[in-house]
Amino acid sequence: MRHIPPPSPSVVVGIDGSRSAITAALWAVDEAVERDIPLRLVYALEPDGASESDPHDTARRLACADITIREAIVAVESTEAPVKIEVEILRGRPEQVLLEASSSAAMICVGALGLHHTPGTGVGSTAATLAAVAHCPVAIIRGYRQSSANPGWIIADVDESPSSSYVLERAADEARLRAAPLRMLPTTTHGTALNYLARHAESIQLVVVGRRRSPGLADVVGPLGLSSLHDTDCSVLICGPRAAL
Repeated sequence: MRHIPPPSPSVVVGIDGSRSAITAALWAVDEAVERDIPLRLVYALEPDGASESDPHDTARRLACADITIREAIVAVESTEAPVKIEVEILRGRPEQVLLEASSSAAMICVGALGLHHTPGTGVGSTAATLAAVAHCPVAIIRGYRQSSANPGWIIADVDESPSSSYVLERAADEARLRAAPLRMLPTTTHGTALNYLARHAESIQLVVVGRRRSPGLADVVGPLGLSSLHDTDCSVLICGPRAAL
């Protein structure tokens, strides 16, 4: 039996035609450059019973996917960063495609609000699914800040769980990468993180949390978190179990 090696590590970005996805791709560039691995732009071509029987519709959808990917490539190349870009157009639902990609990815990056996002429902369904079950860290991106005099804080949301040391480690890595100040936020009671975000979201660029955080990840990525982060550039990085990055 021929052995098929697993895909090489990459920073994977979900592309769906939304402005939010382009922002996620721009944010992810530094992650790929820092690790010296490719930036992989992934477009999920969702199943469509009608198009499966109509080759013209299938061709139209593939052409649309190609145009969407090309727009993302142009945006990434405009940064002039020394990053290798890989592209995949895969059949399947976005959450399924990206979940499978997460098994070999160093990180998955998605926009907070997808192309078909329903207002008032928190982050998009794909982002929420990945936050809960992906096999690698998941970055849910709201904004992209290029280097500036006020880069915004990196917040490490920690509690008494053993995983908090990993959360702090990842937050420190992001602070170094983005030349940003780091602050620890001890989470001791329900609503601690949300109350802090509601008061300071404008000065925060990234919150790093553990997937098993207490009192619950939904506080940050659900509807309550959405209201706290509304109209801000505050993104969230969810860390699963410790893994080689």
